[in-house]
Amino acid sequence: MKPVNRRVVRLLRIERIREIAKQTSLTALAEAERNLTQMQSLSHRIRRLSSTYSGRSDAVDGYMLGQQNRFSSAIVQISRDASNNALNARALADQKLRALEESERRRSAAEDVRVKAERALIKDSANVHMGAKRKNGTVLE
Repeated sequence: MKPVNRRVVRLLRIERIREIAKQTSLTALAEAERNLTQMQSLSHRIRRLSSTYSGRSDAVDGYMLGQQNRFSSAIVQISRDASNNALNARALADQKLRALEESERRRSAAEDVRVKAERALIKDSANVHMGAKRKNGTVLE
């Protein structure tokens, strides 16, 4: 196999590897987006629950009031944690999106290099000199 052909085959292999990396990034992004959606939904439900319980004032004695306050405080803390987790999930999803964009850019660059190499190979094979034609006759003709 000619070195130019080997180069095209190698570039094709690199392009396939970059395509696999892109698919892996796409899968990771989908998982991160799914986690983000779940965290946002959980955060929203906990905030609703927190607002419901913090507005209650149906305690009949001091002990029940203390329990409600502790429960309400715990739900508020859980709500904050869920909001922070949702923010972290958003940051992770954004990071995965940037990784996907980078892998697509690298795959596209590999494709461009391969296409240029194939064109150069085709151009070189079209310009192959087949040798001098045999001339008939004499120089005077």
